Amino acid sequence: MQEKSKEYNEKEQQVAENRSRNTLFERRENLQKHESYASERRQYDAIRNGQTDRIQSVFQLTPDGTPGILSRNELRNSKNMFIAGITLFTRAAIEGGVPEETAYALSDGYI
Repeated sequence: MQEKSKEYNEKEQQVAENRSRNTLFERRENLQKHESYASERRQYDAIRNGQTDRIQSVFQLTPDGTPGILSRNELRNSKNMFIAGITLFTRAAIEGGVPEETAYALSDGYI
């Protein structure tokens, strides 16, 4: 039983690695750059510092890249990106002083 589990895990890992290589290849072929880390940090920092006026303006800036592709299904991709964003912004809120339980409860509610 353990042998089959190990074999299954190895196959899953190979599938994940192939997907990663294919996605990277497609993005390079189509000259698609991800949105920059600096852009993400502007959002994160505004949330962490509780700068509500800045948060709105940062989110309205023209993106300096393209969002990630987490699924080929457009709706699933949007949901995954939303979840990833909420996760990061929850951490920023906690760093900014929002009590952990409050931040996590809000995160769960939004997701």
